[in-house]
Amino acid sequence: MTPIEALIERLEKATGPSREIDLEIGKALDHIDARTVIIGAGDHAGTIGYSDRNQWASVSLPLYTASIDAAVSLCERVLPNDHRQHWTVGKWASCYRANIKPQQSGGEMICGDAPTAALALCLATLRARAAVAIREGVRG
Repeated sequence: MTPIEALIERLEKATGPSREIDLEIGKALDHIDARTVIIGAGDHAGTIGYSDRNQWASVSLPLYTASIDAAVSLCERVLPNDHRQHWTVGKWASCYRANIKPQQSGGEMICGDAPTAALALCLATLRARAAVAIREGVRG
């Protein structure tokens, strides 16, 4: 299982926003240093960053799973206009559904259903990226 596939599986099970999943998204898409952690206790609980030669470096991590604006930015960065034909997010039955149609998907619409709009768009974005990677012969 690739890191993206594992992250998709985790997003499918998510019931709400998660800083841990936000961090996994950042690491999987190679824009957050792999050493980055969330401090779990003490005066700096919840701080995100990494230690480099005994120096702490704080990291700004978007709220991908909590903010629709951050999820839209993620979609636009991961699937720029030349990779994305269109996308939508809306309320569907008892959940939110995000639909993305990547240019390289052969016309296939990629969906993500989740309890929040941000989670649905994150899920659809990562599924679309995985589908494009498979079509392009890239695994990971």
